[in-house]
Amino acid sequence: MNLFIDLLVTLTVAGSIAAACILALRFLSVHLFPASWRYGLSKMAFVFYVLPLSFGMTWFSSLFQASNQNLEQSDFLHGMLGGVLTPEWTISSASAYILLSAWGSGVLVYSTWQIYCYCKFTHALKRTQTEVKENSEAALLLPIMKEKLGIHQHVNLAYSPMLRSPVLVGLTKPTIYLPQAGTTYLNMSLVYHHELTHLKHKDLWIKALTLAVSALHWFNPLVHLLRQEIHTWSEFSCDEKVVQDMSIEDRKRYGETILNVTAGARSLPVQFCSSLSGEGKQLKRRLTMVFDVKKMKKKHWIITIASVCLIAVASTSTAVWASSHMPKVERGATEAIIVPDYSRETASRATEPSASTPREEVSGAVTVPDNSRAATVPAAESRATELRASSDTAEK
Repeated sequence: MNLFIDLLVTLTVAGSIAAACILALRFLSVHLFPASWRYGLSKMAFVFYVLPLSFGMTWFSSLFQASNQNLEQSDFLHGMLGGVLTPEWTISSASAYILLSAWGSGVLVYSTWQIYCYCKFTHALKRTQTEVKENSEAALLLPIMKEKLGIHQHVNLAYSPMLRSPVLVGLTKPTIYLPQAGTTYLNMSLVYHHELTHLKHKDLWIKALTLAVSALHWFNPLVHLLRQEIHTWSEFSCDEKVVQDMSIEDRKRYGETILNVTAGARSLPVQFCSSLSGEGKQLKRRLTMVFDVKKMKKKHWIITIASVCLIAVASTSTAVWASSHMPKVERGATEAIIVPDYSRETASRATEPSASTPREEVSGAVTVPDNSRAATVPAAESRATELRASSDTAEK
């Protein structure tokens, strides 16, 4: 139980430090770095929520503590002789079971709700979907775009009256759903390019994994903020990859396509799908960044490596510190143990004069240590020998 609680706390502490560093980048201009750079760092931060890197650091540091073991033991003995042991912060097993039960209940409720919402969303799409004719323009263009992007995975295509914007749904059987109203107002090559780019870079799988991590750390608000950050930069990064080799005129058409699918579009569960549409402030930022795409340069790679190292050191160090200050689970009381100070009492007894019984009045046996053996002399026999010697002297 101690190991599990320690693991959970160190993971959430390390992940929180990494998430705080990523969220602090919000204060910087979005035009300083490429969108793929921000997206990559956000995904990296989620690694600290699932990989116990601090445990490895703790094991590595323990290799250098063997030389201090004797010193620590002497300090421990000195504390015992001093009278009071330093109290250890502990919690009872009952309290630990309550905390773990609350955590497990939260994981179950959160996971169940997300699974329910996903099943409800996908069931509604499948129930209302209609087939796309094989000889239609939309159906004929899809394999061409797949070949252009180097995608060999089978992708389904369907219409849905629920949608105003094209969306990509499905992990193992991806499906691109098109609005039922028609695609005459859409540039389908740009639509396919956007959705297939999400598919190529496994963005739906990343969303699913971040959702699973959020379920494990449901009590941590930073993990939910980081998940929203990943959703946002997933779209920005996808736009960047789509338009990076386009001319200004093509970028304008891409921006118009985004505006066309956004008008009247319903709010979609972004944790389950990828959509070309956007809303509010995010839409404005997307349109702005489409015309200001930055490519990764050498300085960006240097900053990336430095940022990853800095975040890794800060996260693991804080997690190790948290682990060393974690309360331990014990069954007994958690109060400090008081050890009586016998050292002074023993010393005072050693300096007091002996008040033992005279030899004549000793009736028990006297044990005298002789190296490895002890010789026992009865006191009565010694007294009889003395009386016999005195009587012989008197007769003479």
